[in-house]
Amino acid sequence: MTIPAIMKSLVAFFDDRSPLFWTIIGIVLVGLLGIIDYLTGYEISFSLFYLAPIAAVAWYASRKLGIFISILSALTWMLAELSSGQTYSQPVIYFWNTLIRLGFFMTRLHADLTDHMRQRNWPVTFSVGVVICATIPDSANELVDMADELMYIVKNSTKNDVRFSVYSGRQAHSVMA
Repeated sequence: MTIPAIMKSLVAFFDDRSPLFWTIIGIVLVGLLGIIDYLTGYEISFSLFYLAPIAAVAWYASRKLGIFISILSALTWMLAELSSGQTYSQPVIYFWNTLIRLGFFMTRLHADLTDHMRQRNWPVTFSVGVVICATIPDSANELVDMADELMYIVKNSTKNDVRFSVYSGRQAHSVMA
């Protein structure tokens, strides 16, 4: 069997799996990475490896599940860091680093999805809004509304981009476009 034939068989196999299959695989892989991250200590970073389950779930299951795996990855990384003895001068640094990692994962997810669309010549773009909360909003709906507002800002301006903002109480402040 030739390499192109093997690749075609693998792609067909992956395409035939259900979103539930990919979600479970993503959760299991993130869990395994968290264990490896913990066992190797905080001096060795595994951030790049967390991108594989994020991209797989986003591509084969859905964008929303990819976002879920991104959040799970950032939280798993933080838990591995805390459990392995990493200390910072201020406790808020754990959360700041987790939010930065989540932003990194979301940006990477956006780039991977866009790349897949281009490879298949599909005229699809991704406009993403990410809200980082310094304080907890009054409701989940308020948080979704803020993220949607950012997404529509992207859709109405540059399209195919990620926009970040920080919510610190009454309103979100854009920090990156």
